[in-house]
Amino acid sequence: MDGQRVPLPAPPGDVSGLAVTGPCTARLGARDVLYPLSPDQRRFRDQVKLALEDPLFTAPPGLNAEAQAQLSYERFRFLRRALELRVADVRDNPSRLMTVLDLVGTVDGTLCTIISIHYCLCVGSILRHGAGVAELTPYLDELDSLESFGTFLATELGYGNNVVSLRTRADYDPARDEVVLSTPGLEAAKFMPNTGLAGVPKLGVVMARLFVHGCDEGVFPVLVRLSSAHGTCPGITIRSIGDKPGYYLDNAVTTLDQVRVPRACVLTGESSELSPRGFSSRMHSKRERFLHSLEQVQLGRLGLTSATASLIGASAFIAIKYAEQRRTFAPGRQDVRLMDYGNQQRDLLTALAYAYASRLMVNAAFDECKGSSGVSHDRAFRISGATKAHVTYAALRSILACRERCGAVGLFEHNRMAAYANCCQGVITAEGDNHIVLLKIARQMLLGRDYAQPAPAAAAASGDLARHNRLSALLAARERLLLSQLRGGMASMLRRRGSFETWNEHVTLALEVASAHATRLAFDAFNAALAALGADAPMLDLAILYGLAELSPHLGFYLAEGLITSEEVRGQRALIHALCQRLRPDALALAEALDIPNSVLRSPIASDDYMSAYWELTHGPGARLPSLPSSRNNSAQAPRSLPALPGGNPS
Repeated sequence: MDGQRVPLPAPPGDVSGLAVTGPCTARLGARDVLYPLSPDQRRFRDQVKLALEDPLFTAPPGLNAEAQAQLSYERFRFLRRALELRVADVRDNPSRLMTVLDLVGTVDGTLCTIISIHYCLCVGSILRHGAGVAELTPYLDELDSLESFGTFLATELGYGNNVVSLRTRADYDPARDEVVLSTPGLEAAKFMPNTGLAGVPKLGVVMARLFVHGCDEGVFPVLVRLSSAHGTCPGITIRSIGDKPGYYLDNAVTTLDQVRVPRACVLTGESSELSPRGFSSRMHSKRERFLHSLEQVQLGRLGLTSATASLIGASAFIAIKYAEQRRTFAPGRQDVRLMDYGNQQRDLLTALAYAYASRLMVNAAFDECKGSSGVSHDRAFRISGATKAHVTYAALRSILACRERCGAVGLFEHNRMAAYANCCQGVITAEGDNHIVLLKIARQMLLGRDYAQPAPAAAAASGDLARHNRLSALLAARERLLLSQLRGGMASMLRRRGSFETWNEHVTLALEVASAHATRLAFDAFNAALAALGADAPMLDLAILYGLAELSPHLGFYLAEGLITSEEVRGQRALIHALCQRLRPDALALAEALDIPNSVLRSPIASDDYMSAYWELTHGPGARLPSLPSSRNNSAQAPRSLPALPGGNPS
């Protein structure tokens, strides 16, 4: 689609005194575009928000890491009861689970990860690969009631992104019709699953190499009881790794020593069969069996990515709400709102644009991958992986920008953003490190595995940069040209060098190729979602701002390729400034449309009156406010002639 809010007017000379009340969110239509939910789904989202307002989610101060982790598991039990969460939701209604992760992540990142591992990875693997196996029903009942919590053990001390080569053994014993799991060496120790908290019963899906009559049949998921309320089970050793600042998951090193489980606990799926007669599979390649075993990771990847998109939205909302209240000095004025400054607008509105782009990209990826039976593994991986990499990298940049624009108050845990940054670091690495994911996507693109490169478009080199079709064509052109460079460079070098040397020489270009593809997917998702909006919807300007933000780091590339002019490069700053000025009156309403209210977040600086909120935080609810003369109306205390630094001082 091509937006209609062009041309941009010249920036007004004076908007610093503009009273911003924000148009109503319903008029903007933004919430319904971001969350296209049915009435039942909308009611469930409201139920989740209401549950998160419970006092249990107001953390008492001074908890150590173990107590914080215990609290997160207690909160999980509460949400399971309050929201009637069921293991069947993973298969029958995954959108419920995504809604829970979206909102929980903004309040308790540890809990979000626990829920994602429990449902997406552990329960999902059992439902996908153990469907119809009656012996697994009691285990699913335990996981349904939270009598036991689910975890997932794939990464090993010596095998992370190369987990296809993992060493944990699952040897079939036909005499007893059981499988014996063991850790054959130090490198095979399962590294950092959430198994470390004493008194929290755990059932784990353990990725292990299946041996039948001494023959290696490849890697399969195996369901193993790791611990009960009374301690670890025989043959299981669990040792805590230590703490991650601001992220209180009970990570541990876990090893297995001759741990026996029934044959039914080997989750071979419908394509393979393990029986007393031996092993058979319709999948002749071990690689294919491994990829099939890990298919459930796609849902976990999207779940954590969706939660991360909400962290961008929450940060933008908190920072904009604060910037609309906080006053600072200005040249020739007594004071102005922080949001009146151009640097605040650019950083916070750009973060808001990324919050929208990320949410819409996740929506598109989820719609495509949720019915994964009709989507090839390569395509599902490319879509979910590109979405994760793009959203999580954008989140880290955007959250840090919002934190900085809030000044010193942004550092405090109760204002969320410092903790969000830590969570982003974890998701960047989880469910496939971003660089490894992007490199695999680049290889898929090179080989044309369920991928078609965008066709050349004449619009790339002409038209207004503030139009969606021009931006879309430019982003597609970068993807196409970089891929062409990668193909040509590798083909030329392969004639002279080995495959590793060739790939290693081009690895940074490959990352650029996959990143450009991810950007194009995000912008396409943004434009597709806006198709139903009116021409004057502020979301159209947000989409342009997002596109320009993605263009900006690569202006040299576009100029060198003749796709933009030097005048357009020089005018980029002014164009972005004009966009921000036009978005300024709608900023708070657009942030509120992300539907992450402060009744859930409990951030003092996102309150309607942040100073009173801080007074209550430090002195207790209902504490009497001090009666002091206001200096804001006393011009003698704030002389207009004092010089001011452009940009103000938000702290």
